[in-house]
Amino acid sequence: MSAPISGTFRASGAAKSVLGLVTPSDAEIGGNLSVNINISGTAGSPRVEGRAGGTDIKFEAPELGTRIRQGRFNADF
Repeated sequence: MSAPISGTFRASGAAKSVLGLVTPSDAEIGGNLSVNINISGTAGSPRVEGRAGGTDIKFEAPELGTRIRQGRFNADF
């Protein structure tokens, strides 16, 4: 468990392709998401750092009483 590990994951694209997996099938989804994740450390003590963001997010699910328009977010972790 002390062997070093490292990796990078980067992705960007339509919010619908990700949010559509976890939301009601008739929800209206739009906007763009991006993520950049770096993994380092060891298998026994991994370190995960990154940034995620979204722009022009639209999520409307009337049956849930939810409406988001022109949403945006940035998260560092």
